[in-house]
Amino acid sequence: MLVQLHVKNLAVIREEDVCFHEGLNILTGETGAGKSILLGSIELMLGAKTDRTMIRKGAEYALAELTFAVKDKKTLEKLEEDEIFPEDGCIVLSRKLTESRSVSRINGMTVSASKMAQVAMMLFELHGQEDNFRLRQNKRQGEIIDAFAGEKVSELRNRVRRSFREYNRIRKKLDEMSLDRSERLRQLSLIRYEIEDIEKAAPVPGEDEELEKIFSRQQNARKIIVDLKEAYDLLSNERGAESEIDLALGKLEEAALLDEDISEIRDRISEVSELLTDAARSLNRYGDRLSFSEEELFETTQRLDEYNRLKDRYGRTVEEVLKYRDDRIEEEERLQNYEEIRNQLEIAAQKAYEQLKADTKRLTQERTLAAGEFSIALQKELAELNFASCEFKVNISPKEDYSEDGRDEIEFLISLNPGEPLRPLAVTASGGELSRVMLGIRTILANKDNVETVVFDEIDTGISGRTAQKVADKLTRIAANRQVLCITHLPQIAAMADSHYIINKDIVDGQSDTTVREADDEESILELARMLGGKEITETVIRSAREMKNFNTTH
Repeated sequence: MLVQLHVKNLAVIREEDVCFHEGLNILTGETGAGKSILLGSIELMLGAKTDRTMIRKGAEYALAELTFAVKDKKTLEKLEEDEIFPEDGCIVLSRKLTESRSVSRINGMTVSASKMAQVAMMLFELHGQEDNFRLRQNKRQGEIIDAFAGEKVSELRNRVRRSFREYNRIRKKLDEMSLDRSERLRQLSLIRYEIEDIEKAAPVPGEDEELEKIFSRQQNARKIIVDLKEAYDLLSNERGAESEIDLALGKLEEAALLDEDISEIRDRISEVSELLTDAARSLNRYGDRLSFSEEELFETTQRLDEYNRLKDRYGRTVEEVLKYRDDRIEEEERLQNYEEIRNQLEIAAQKAYEQLKADTKRLTQERTLAAGEFSIALQKELAELNFASCEFKVNISPKEDYSEDGRDEIEFLISLNPGEPLRPLAVTASGGELSRVMLGIRTILANKDNVETVVFDEIDTGISGRTAQKVADKLTRIAANRQVLCITHLPQIAAMADSHYIINKDIVDGQSDTTVREADDEESILELARMLGGKEITETVIRSAREMKNFNTTH
């Protein structure tokens, strides 16, 4: 149930924390006090559209935060499936609005608006003008019948969904096999060429990588041999470094005979000559040890080119190329056995269709039984809501095509006055009448679903007097099994409150400021008196309010 509502900087609300309780929680206040803003903060969790005008003047952001205590086992299981886990037994939904965007969070974790709405619908239901509008739609009427029917229809719907998907899967395969003989032969020819092309190349996983390494070594070997030969020639040929140094040494020998000081220089150059000679021999020996084969390099290059061609045509890796070959082998087999496979698929499609037809028929039968029971139950509820001569019926007719939801077109028919024929609810009921029909439906479904909190707005549209009292009685019945929040203008409904909240709007520092407070018994009686007597709240009106409150408390 909703245990706390925190609102900050939302339109005329500066900052309010409201704690709600079990049973019937009634919210009242003067017209324009801000009741719709309070309801709007709850609607935000269902994905209601936002704009910058919702942010209080002068504030940087607006925030709405709802804290739910979750006890229902099935609801907890559904939340767990969505990886939402209560913290200290609570789920906190919040939505923060800025001028540029809105941010939705569940237990502090940022989520999409659609995810927020999905979780919110597990925790509470909101019945307002928009929900009443949805009641005019056949889809919503079908959802209500299925909710009333319970687990049996839910299981059948799952069976129909599976049957429908299986039938469509087979039909799709059949559609993919709509080839004439010439096209089939053309595809077979291409497939066989591709299989033969890959198998002729005989790719081996890992071989391409090993060839890259071999190719790199072979290319380097050729360059090293060329570089060594050029270096050796520069040292040892007729005009190489060794010859030039020997000539230099000859000249220095002659010079040393004339000048003994040159002998030291000659000896140093002689050492260099010996080092160069030794280095040249080492170069020659190292070069002799290296081997290089143009033929081997050519073979390696050709094999690598083959791999690159295969990858260009059939896949980025050898594994993908081999997977492509295997897929084409399967496709070849399919095309070779085309007629046989198509016949098998046609048989399977017919079998799947018969299964879908049978499952859909059972679903229709169960819905029809549920619709009859629902019609009787709702007609009784509507009579208690002052539809004295009302007649109600659920009409189920077959749609042209099957769907995941079956084949049923479900429509609510109603006659509100004696002698009038049954007509679609969508075109017959007014806004106020739709509110009462919705209340009757909610009463019937009170023990059929797991939603712990129900919020009603505009439930009192177009009613008064005895009808208002009957609506109040219905709300009390619903609140016996779950938490109910109801915004109302009617004292008959407000008097039934287990917890009564009064919404006020004042002018503070030149700005409208809406506040919400939980009323004690005396404050609740004074609020009832205001609702009964308007501006003039006399002792007689207060006495009437007290009697109304006491009567409802004791009954």
